[in-house]
Parts: sequence; structure tokens; C-alpha cells
Amino acid sequence: MAMTQKRALILVAVMIIFSGSLALFLYKQGIRYSLYQAYRAYKKHDITTFEKYVDLEGVLNNLFDHITSFDDPKDSAFEDFIEGLTSLVKPKVIPAIKQEIYNIIERGEYEQKTSNYWSDDLVTMLANRYLPTKDKGIKFKGFDHIIREGKIAYAGLKLFNARYDTTLTLVLKLRNKGSYWQIADITNFKEFIKKTDSLEQIRTDRINAQLKSQMNSIVRLTGFTKKSIKQEFWFFTSRQVICKLAIENTGDTEIDFLKATIFCTDKNQDTLASFVISNNKPLSPGQTDTIIAQKEIYFYNDKGKALYLTPASNLQPVLEVNYIQFADSSEIKLVDKWE
Repeated sequence: MAMTQKRALILVAVMIIFSGSLALFLYKQGIRYSLYQAYRAYKKHDITTFEKYVDLEGVLNNLFDHITSFDDPKDSAFEDFIEGLTSLVKPKVIPAIKQEIYNIIERGEYEQKTSNYWSDDLVTMLANRYLPTKDKGIKFKGFDHIIREGKIAYAGLKLFNARYDTTLTLVLKLRNKGSYWQIADITNFKEFIKKTDSLEQIRTDRINAQLKSQMNSIVRLTGFTKKSIKQEFWFFTSRQVICKLAIENTGDTEIDFLKATIFCTDKNQDTLASFVISNNKPLSPGQTDTIIAQKEIYFYNDKGKALYLTPASNLQPVLEVNYIQFADSSEIKLVDKWE
């Protein structure tokens, strides 16, 4: 009886070891394992292993095709032109970008080393904007889905972006290479870039709206006059609109320089023209200064003609300040995307 129990225990132990070995073997052949190995190779600066799990040249070729593809069927008229351009540019672009990615893997950081736009600048820009790094607050949050279709699989990587407080999914296409899986494409790369850019535009617009409100509370339009001038020289007629603006520093700090845009709108809130203005005269708190802005008017332009003919009393000027530099060297300025 004891011998039978001993044999049973040995059999159970063998089965456990076998099942564990089988599970480990299957795991190593799995999609998650291959993706982890690609990431691990990048972190360890191991290009050979990285290329085993990532068909880098294939991925780059596919990404180039995704980017140059048309979203609108009406654009197909340019298809031959784009294909011709692609055939000339692609063979030069792909090797340069591929080499730069090798450099990034080797040194483990995104930094500009050369002045080659098609390799270093482009790769660095894409990496800094879209790839997960701790300093940008982009973190991998697991898999949205893993779908197998024979020897092809699609893995959706959830990337949380703290900059937008949003999670986006990047879809990788993988091929079964027998004992492992290899990344072959990023199928939604173009859509991922577009969505990220859209979120960045929303963020930038939100910040700039706050900055514009702040600047417009410091500089106020207190007076506006408009004069239309017509001059004739032989067979040539020149028409101009000259606007005189009175602006006041309503803040508590002296302004050294400012830039703004004045929008001339009619009673229907339709913008007839805009003028970019600047003032580099010191403007103390409570002080008002006058700025002159003028524009050449052509009557074939309906809005320009309307501005020329509309009296100042029927116009509703809107001042939008874009930049202020104070006497203490501090400044308020609008931000650009990705700033």
C-alpha cells in the first residue's frame, strides 16, 4: 500500500512538472511573451534579439504606406503622383530611419545626433510625441484585445497618456514564426497619430483660450476709428482702409511690447478683415496709446469691399492680444502644439 502511494505521488509530481514545463513552453510561444521579449531587447540594447521579434524593415515600409495613403476617395486623382514620389523617396527614407532606430536602441534614448531630417529628426519627433516614456506620462496599461486568425494575430496595446488623461489603443499585427511571434505592422498607426494630434490641438486651444482671456484683461481697446481712402493714378485706382486704435494698459505692470490682432466685424458678427498690430512703446498701468493699422483693399474681394464701404459706426472691432512682454522681462505668450 505504501509503495502504491509512493508511486502515485511520483506520478503526480511528474505530471505537475510536465504540465509546468508544457505551460512554460506554450507561454514562450505566446504573443504576450514575444511582445515582452521585444520590449526587453530594447531595454537591454540588444538589436539582434529586437530584430528577431520585430520585422523592423517590414514595419517601416508598412508605416510609410499607411502615412501616404489617402483617406478621401476624391484624392485618388493624385494616386499616381504619390506612388511615383513614394518610389523615389521610400528607398532613401527607410534605411535612414532604420539606422536611427538602431542608434536609439543602442544608446537607449531619443536625442538628436545628426542633421538628417529623414532619420534623426523625424524618428526623434515621433518617439518623443507618441512612444511611452515615464517623463511624458505615457504608460502601458495592458492589452485591449488579442485576436488570433491562423498565423496572424492582432494585439491592442492600451497606452494611457496623462497629458490628455486618456487611454488610446495601438494595434500591432504579428506573424507566427513557429516558436515565436514577430511584429509585422502597426495597423492603426495613422489613426493613432491623428487622434493624438487632435487631443493635442484640444489641449493647446484650451490653454490658449485661458491665456487670451488673461491678456485681454490686461490690454483693452478703448477707441476705434476707420477711414477709407481712394487715390487715382491715371488708369490705376488705389483704395486703403486706415484704422486708428486706442489701447489701454489695465494691468498693474508696465508693458514693453505687445502683439495683437484686431478683427473688424460687422453687425452680423461676420469678420470683414483682420489686422496684425504691434506696439513697442512702453505702456504704463492706466496709460493709453494709439496704434495705426492699414490695409490695401481690392473690390473684387467682397469682404474687403464691404469693409471699405461700411462706416466705423457699423463696425464692431474685436481685439485679441497674442503676446505681452513686461518691463520686468516676464511675458505672456500663446503656446504651440507639443510645447
